[in-house]
Amino acid sequence: MFAIIEQRTAVQAGLAEVFGNQEAASKRIGRLLQNRRISPKELSEIVFEQSLKQLPKVGKIRLAFDWTIENKQYLLVISLVRNGRAIPIFWRGYEEKQLSGKMKKIERGMLSRVLKRLKEKVGKRRIILTRDARICVCRNL
Repeated sequence: MFAIIEQRTAVQAGLAEVFGNQEAASKRIGRLLQNRRISPKELSEIVFEQSLKQLPKVGKIRLAFDWTIENKQYLLVISLVRNGRAIPIFWRGYEEKQLSGKMKKIERGMLSRVLKRLKEKVGKRRIILTRDARICVCRNL
């Protein structure tokens, strides 16, 4: 988790740079990402909690909210935009059959959950939300 936050990337080679011995670190990171005992949901929660602790004390907090689709696997991601990079801080994966008629509800629920925690931490006025045009318009940020 430290490597993801420190390097602001999820690319294995970039993460490995944090650990010195890049080859060994790449193997460790690969094992982490492929470990079936670690739930992707739990990993997302841990990254989100750590992100909340490391938010800047001043200035706007810009979020990007978007779907990524590969084959029939859908991933809804909320990223923190910092220094020209989008750092995933919360995500959920879905199979196409799970989304039938539920995408808007899922979007609203996930965004509501993340924004509630962010507002508690930094206040409403500092948050800017950038979203894909296909994603719901969320009133009352």
